[in-house]
Amino acid sequence: DEDGLKYWTKQIEDEGKTVADLIRGVIGSAEFEAKKLSDGDYVDTLYKVCCNRASDAEGKKYWTDKLGAGTDRDAVLESFLNSQEYADVCANSNVNSGTSTPSKTPSRATLSFVERLYKKCLGRSSESDGKDYWAGNITSKKVSGSAVARGFFFSAEYTAKNRTNEEFVTDLYASIFGREADSEGYQYWLNKLKNGTSREEVFNGFANSKEWDGMCNKYGITK
Repeated sequence: DEDGLKYWTKQIEDEGKTVADLIRGVIGSAEFEAKKLSDGDYVDTLYKVCCNRASDAEGKKYWTDKLGAGTDRDAVLESFLNSQEYADVCANSNVNSGTSTPSKTPSRATLSFVERLYKKCLGRSSESDGKDYWAGNITSKKVSGSAVARGFFFSAEYTAKNRTNEEFVTDLYASIFGREADSEGYQYWLNKLKNGTSREEVFNGFANSKEWDGMCNKYGITK
């Protein structure tokens, strides 16, 4: 629409915004979300917007499979925005792609990752300052996903909850693996704690796992 066209043209030409900012703004808008696209249609849209072409069957299957396995849509968008094909499209159009330097604004996927830790580890919703702090540090590459999770589990707030070893292991499964503990694994870690293994060593065992790799990949952040 004319107003939208004028707004984004001004943002790019006069305010220093980039094409990546434009794409994130449109795809992150309430109007776009209200379309309730299927994963396949969402991927088709990313190909059209970021690559200036229709999706190919192999590429579409790859990305829809990723989404079906739980990868966040914003993480997939960022992959498109950091692709060589997107960079070439922008270069051919002589516009600033906006991905030569990392975005300073946390993605919705990063914010969701942090919010999830608040709820699963601390048992509450985030406050805006804390959420912005952790998400901002992840986005600027100051910390990894593991460092953030460690910050939650060994924070004064979590320590003050005085969780038993049983509760600590349960919290790790919920926060790190995103699931309930299986009986064998639960007993393994509980025995470790009872035999003198520190909670930090147990946390490291979870943080070095393939399941945690998958959780971080889902949200598009560095483990």
